[in-house]
Formats: sequence, structure tokens, C-alpha cells
Amino acid sequence: SNKGNLKAYPFCIQYFSNIGVKRVLIDFIADSSETAIDVYRNARLILDKYELNFDGLTTIGSDNTNVNMG
Repeated sequence: SNKGNLKAYPFCIQYFSNIGVKRVLIDFIADSSETAIDVYRNARLILDKYELNFDGLTTIGSDNTNVNMG
């Protein structure tokens, strides 16, 4: 969602559990920039905030940016 020059987008994770694949909305990020370094910085902040293991990260996908890593 965009409001003025501020963009809000969800940060979601998908993981494997004992009963199958789980998808969870973790938080919303509000930022006016969508550069690769900002996407990384925001992802890192959320992972740290919720004490999620960065080493377990396998892919990042973001709409309307030039970043898709895996």
C-alpha cells in the first residue's frame, strides 16, 4: 500500500513444520525506498527484531524491485 511517499508492505515467512508448510505474516514495513540495500536492511531488522535465524533464510522476494535472490 502506498500513501504519499511512504510505502507499507508485509513481511511474511514460509517454513516447514511437523504438519506441513506454514505461512505467517510477521510484520509490516513502512519505508519510502525500495533499493536492494534497503530491502536487505529492512529484512535484517525484522529478522533481528523477532530473533529469527538469518542463516535459515533461503530466498527473498519483493514486488516492484530489482531483487529476487535465492
